[in-house]
Amino acid sequence: MKLRLVFILNSIVALIFAAGLLLSAKTMLGLFGISVGSTVNFNASLSFVAQLLGAALTLPGLLGLFAGGMADAGARRSVVLSLFVFQVVGLAVSLLGMLSKVMNVTGWAIVGLFLLFALAYGYFLFMQPSEI
Repeated sequence: MKLRLVFILNSIVALIFAAGLLLSAKTMLGLFGISVGSTVNFNASLSFVAQLLGAALTLPGLLGLFAGGMADAGARRSVVLSLFVFQVVGLAVSLLGMLSKVMNVTGWAIVGLFLLFALAYGYFLFMQPSEI
């Protein structure tokens, strides 16, 4: 597996989730069983936080796209390390969400994606650092 492929796949996933959360937060949250509530204030607050998450997800999405063409190995290593930490933290948060029953069974897809990309970046960081 090539690091550039991991960057591209991660970018696609992050940007799809970002677009979904920015453009239709209620629908995206509903896919994972997260209810937006019945009151107007709660609905608006949760949608706002979901849109903030969507905005935040544009960073790893764009970073992965731009990092694939970096010539400097040190810069690529920094990007891989940053994305690895992002994936591990995301994995921990999403796993806690699943274990506390915040999301329905489709939430395991989020856990799986975080795990997959954490393993991929960890592989390049710790097993194949010469390929960065």
